[in-house]
Amino acid sequence: STEKLTAEEINKLLLAKDEMEETAFHGAARNGKTEVLQKLWEWGKEKLTPQELKNTFLLGELYFQKTVLHVAAHGGNREVVRKL
Repeated sequence: STEKLTAEEINKLLLAKDEMEETAFHGAARNGKTEVLQKLWEWGKEKLTPQELKNTFLLGELYFQKTVLHVAAHGGNREVVRKL
């Protein structure tokens, strides 16, 4: 639940990237965590602009130019690919 986090903290969490430019959304897709992916998407829809959702979650590329869909497909996560 996000009740105890500020909007700024949630935005930072959703948009944070590691050294490989991976967000939590990428990580959930790569690891086949559909429930986590769904929760991050719900939080993103509430807290981020449509442009941020598109550019960070769906089209955001890792340093080797892979989107979240590439990451999920490469990991063989069919359920995640279907959800995306």
